[in-house]
Amino acid sequence: MKKGLYLLLPLFCFLLSCETAGNQGEIDALEKKVEADPNLKNINELVGKYEEYIKTNPDDVEMNGRYLYRAASKRYQAKNMQAVTRYLQRGITEFAGSSVTPNSLLLLSNTYKDQFKNAELADFYAAALKQAYPNHENAAKVESKNTMDDLIAANRNSMFTDSTNTRLNPAVARKLVGMYGTYASVLPKDAKTPEYLYSVYEIANSSRLFADAAKACEKLYKNYPDYEKSSTAMFLTGYLYENELRDLDKAKGIYTEFLSKYPKHDFADDAEFALANLGKSPDQILKELQEKNKANSGGE
Repeated sequence: MKKGLYLLLPLFCFLLSCETAGNQGEIDALEKKVEADPNLKNINELVGKYEEYIKTNPDDVEMNGRYLYRAASKRYQAKNMQAVTRYLQRGITEFAGSSVTPNSLLLLSNTYKDQFKNAELADFYAAALKQAYPNHENAAKVESKNTMDDLIAANRNSMFTDSTNTRLNPAVARKLVGMYGTYASVLPKDAKTPEYLYSVYEIANSSRLFADAAKACEKLYKNYPDYEKSSTAMFLTGYLYENELRDLDKAKGIYTEFLSKYPKHDFADDAEFALANLGKSPDQILKELQEKNKANSGGE
């Protein structure tokens, strides 16, 4: 049986490579079509094909970064600047290993400067370019008055709208999530990066940006296992997928791995309880606990 699987493996790889080549062929054809006639319909079709490729090839860091940069460029042509920043920020935070990331940082900085007149974010992405890629040719094309740390600290100090530091300013919180996420992506080996990823979790979770919170925790425990809060981040990832993102299969896998790695952790009992009750409603859990207590007390 194993021999049969080994014989089939090259066929699977061949079919996958053919599918990938086919997708890229379609993209090449659509890019030529947009170049000849850059109307909105053609641009939408091309960007949709980029997104389809990224969805089906999530581990292709190089091409995914390139396609998000190209999607941003096409949206720039169509004067949809919100989409431009969205695609560039996604490329930078999710596929920073792509060789096109310095170009994405440059375009993002210029977009905030020229289109949104937002000097602060233009400065931040210029600083990211200079700090992460000081020898890249694009670094000479921008000026930054501050470092990323300076701008993060300034926003952190203005994150709350009250003197008790309990009410978040939503706009500043979203900005900080983006800043911390960018820093962690372009400077993955920096000593502050694990701390910044945990800060993304704290702010995003408080702001109900649960997908951002889960991604930050997942990146933290996978890439920085020796960080003091890494094990806690792993449990929190499972919690977020279970209770906020409602992906129970994902939560189950994370809880199971957590218990295997950290059976004596403070949250081990919580993970065991969560696994035993995945998908159950609070009323169902309460009823089962009451019945269990009743049975343990001899049915009194």
